[in-house]
Amino acid sequence: MGSMDNTLVSVIVPTYNEEKYLEETLLNVRSQTYKNIEIIVSDGCSTDRTTGVAKKHADCVIVKKTNIAAARNLGARYAKGDILVFLDADSSLEPVWIESTLKFFRKTDADIIFGPVKPKGGDIRSEFICKLGWDLIPRLFTRAGFPQFSGVSMAIRKAAFERIGGFRESMNATEDIDMGFRIRKCGKVAFNKNVCCYTSMRRFENGGYSFWVARWMVDWINYIFTKKSSFSEYPIFR
Repeated sequence: MGSMDNTLVSVIVPTYNEEKYLEETLLNVRSQTYKNIEIIVSDGCSTDRTTGVAKKHADCVIVKKTNIAAARNLGARYAKGDILVFLDADSSLEPVWIESTLKFFRKTDADIIFGPVKPKGGDIRSEFICKLGWDLIPRLFTRAGFPQFSGVSMAIRKAAFERIGGFRESMNATEDIDMGFRIRKCGKVAFNKNVCCYTSMRRFENGGYSFWVARWMVDWINYIFTKKSSFSEYPIFR
C-alpha cells in the first residue's frame, strides 16, 4: 500500500440511541494526530437525537434498521479509505491511535490491527474485566494462531475486509469473534500494545457484571460449537 503517509482512513461508528456518548466519540476522532480521516456513522434508526449529533460531526450518516454486524458492513460500503477503523459509539481512542496503527501497518503484513481496551471510569472490577477480556486473552489467542479481537476498536485493510466478506450479518453478537476465526484462512492479525481505546462500562454497571461475564462465556462457547450467535437479539442497557 506504499508509505501510507497520505492514506485515507475511514472511521465507522455504528449507533443506536447513543446521543449521550456519540459527540465525545466523534470529537475524539477529529482530535487524532493523524488528520486524513473520514467519519461514517451507521445508525440503526435511533429514536433519540443520535442522528442530529452525527450530522454535526460526521462526513457521512447512514440510517437503516440493522443489527451491529450489518451496520458496520453498511458503513464500509460507503467508505472511501484504504484502512477501515471500527469504533463503538461510547469509546475513545488515544490521540495517536490512528497514527500509530498506520505505522504498524507499514511495518507488518497484518490485515487487522487491534490494541488493548481500558475502562472509562469504573472500579477494580472494570479494570480486571478489560485487562482479561480485551487485552490478555485476545493477545494470547492471537499469538497462538486463533485471532480474537474486539469490535470496540479495530483497524482492517479494506481489501482484506472485502476479501472475507465483512462481518457475518446473521450474527447478532460475537460477530467480531467470527471474523477473527474467518480471517485466519486469508489474512493476518496483529496486536499493537502501544495504542489504547477507552470504553464505557455502562453495560456492566447497568446490566450487572455477573450477567455480562456469563454472557461473554456463553457466547464464546456457543460460537465455538455452533458458529452462530447464542441470542437472537442483543440486549441493550443504558
